Amino acid sequence: LLAGSIAVGFLKEPLSGQLSGTPLLRDRLLAVLPPEHPLAACQQINPAMLAGEPFIMLEVGRENEFADFFKSAGVTPVIRYRAKDDYTVMSMVESGLGMSVLHELVLRRNPYKLEIRDFTKTVYREIMVAYLPQSKTSPVVGEFLRFMTEAIQVQKLWETY
Repeated sequence: LLAGSIAVGFLKEPLSGQLSGTPLLRDRLLAVLPPEHPLAACQQINPAMLAGEPFIMLEVGRENEFADFFKSAGVTPVIRYRAKDDYTVMSMVESGLGMSVLHELVLRRNPYKLEIRDFTKTVYREIMVAYLPQSKTSPVVGEFLRFMTEAIQVQKLWETY
């Protein structure tokens, strides 16, 4: 994006000072538990309840985001495994190898038997359409931003039914 080879990109906040952005949606962080896990009986999970549980950490640049979540909760996860792919994490959790935290967008249409719970305090990342400020004047970029904003609003409306 900064090199100019693309006009827009989907990024999470915060954006580089050289970029502008339009917020699209908030993507919640959720607890992912194996089937039959005792914590699945809870409607919501207090992050402190994760202390001592075997954990599967998603890597590839997102570890810091998850590490920040645990640090702010005052919890040190017992990392049993590390994986580089969301679906690998979900498969490992389904197999009972541990629990994890993943974002709602990844979990929406997963094929695995998982227990997914919200946290007592909602944690999310803001997904933005990012662009260079001068590119917003481009008719194509302007139309794309309008389309994406409208599409997200339609999706939110659809999910309320």
